[in-house]
Amino acid sequence: AAVGGGTQGQSWMQIVSDVCGLDQEVHRESVGASYGDARMAGVAVGAVAPDQSWNEVVGTVTANPELKPRYDQLYSLYRQLYQATADIVHQLAQSPQS
Repeated sequence: AAVGGGTQGQSWMQIVSDVCGLDQEVHRESVGASYGDARMAGVAVGAVAPDQSWNEVVGTVTANPELKPRYDQLYSLYRQLYQATADIVHQLAQSPQS
């Protein structure tokens, strides 16, 4: 399920689905973990039945399987780039700020 600020942009949800190769359900309330925590607390104290509908699914983002190989290739290149530049990046992070 998609939650949090990322649900505010259709493009970002589509990218996440395509990268992961997974569909996502979009719920009416998408505030994230705190909403799920409130539900678990409600179930724990008996205020909410475990099988009670809590947060309606209002949409689905379907992954495009044709894009995953390209994202996988780009991720592989990113990993190579990171390994090749990690020492320099860490040195820059440690350099004094002016």
